Amino acid sequence: MKINSISNCSNTTIYNKNKITKTQTQNSQPKTKNNIPFCGTLIYFTPQIPTNEKISPQKAKEIFESVGIEAEINEKDKTLTISEYRQPDKKTTFSAMGVNENELFKNVKTITGNADFRNSKITSLQNLTLIGKDANFEGSKITDLGALEEIFGNAYFGNSLITSTQELRHIEGDADFENSSIVDLQNLENIGGNANFENSNITNLNKLEIIGQDAIFSNSKVKSLGKLGTICKDAHFENSVVTNLGNLKEIHGDAIFSNSHITSLNKLGYIHKNAFFNNSNVKNLGRLMYIGEDAHFENSKITSLGNLCTIGGNAVFCNSSVNDLGELKSIGESAYFENSKLRTLGKLKSIGLNAYFENCPLVSLEDLENIDGNAHFKNSKIKSMYNLGYVGGAIWYENLFIPKNTPKYLKITQLATLVQENQ
Repeated sequence: MKINSISNCSNTTIYNKNKITKTQTQNSQPKTKNNIPFCGTLIYFTPQIPTNEKISPQKAKEIFESVGIEAEINEKDKTLTISEYRQPDKKTTFSAMGVNENELFKNVKTITGNADFRNSKITSLQNLTLIGKDANFEGSKITDLGALEEIFGNAYFGNSLITSTQELRHIEGDADFENSSIVDLQNLENIGGNANFENSNITNLNKLEIIGQDAIFSNSKVKSLGKLGTICKDAHFENSVVTNLGNLKEIHGDAIFSNSHITSLNKLGYIHKNAFFNNSNVKNLGRLMYIGEDAHFENSKITSLGNLCTIGGNAVFCNSSVNDLGELKSIGESAYFENSKLRTLGKLKSIGLNAYFENCPLVSLEDLENIDGNAHFKNSKIKSMYNLGYVGGAIWYENLFIPKNTPKYLKITQLATLVQENQ
């Protein structure tokens, strides 16, 4: 029997990246039989096992329990379910206790809690199929994920030797691939939290279909999104080399395309929050029909909005190349057309707040029916606004100022009369 004396309690915090939502996870402290954390001098009575000797499931159970890790043996297949995986203590490793970790771990099939492989000698997860909470592979010696299929917490791969996710299909929490060696996601289908690909070696997302929170492709090597269909929060394509959005149909947060290599949005139909096309290479909006909040087109290469029907927030066309609004019918808040190249409003019928037409080549408001806020026509070339029936705020037109509290029909009549006189 080998005796190990440790005077400090385990209190290890898994490191979290700045780009990822920070979730602090602590390894469990060694506990007494009454489940009370043990602080003070901890004596480990561990069976003395030569490093080349096989470890039976029963002996593995005894070793785990000797360091405060609960273990159960499945009587049918003799595999182990353990409550967590960690080193015995902050200052002690299984290796220092004379235990061959690969042999110790070979029968482990399920870890119900956290798995911290830092400072571990394990090179393969072998028969492990499930980790119930967080998995930290940072700086570990693991090269083979074995049969691992599911991680129900966060997964940290930074500075690890793992090159493939192999049979792993599901990560419930964040997946941090920053500074990892992984080049192939293979069978991974779902990431429930944030996915950080920054400074990773991954080039293709393969079978990945959904990212449950933010997707960070900035400064990554990812070029194709493969089968990815949904990003549930923000999509960061700025300063990325992504060229193909693949099967991506929906972004539930912001979509940032500034300084990206993307030229077409392909099948993307919905951006539920803000869309940033400013200083981007996007030329074709593809199937995009809806932007839920603000749309920024300044200094973009987009000339037509194509199938886009709705912008729920502000639409910024200042210093943009847009000259055709395509199918756009409504702008939920303010529309900024000043210093734009826009020559037609197309099917646009409604602007929910203010409209700015200064120094814009537009000569007609065409089908526009209402501007719910202020209308700014100073230094504009507009000569026709016959369908405009309502302006909710004040009107500026050349030297005419019509205040907000003027009756709406009088405002429109005055404005229309002035426009007629100037024709």
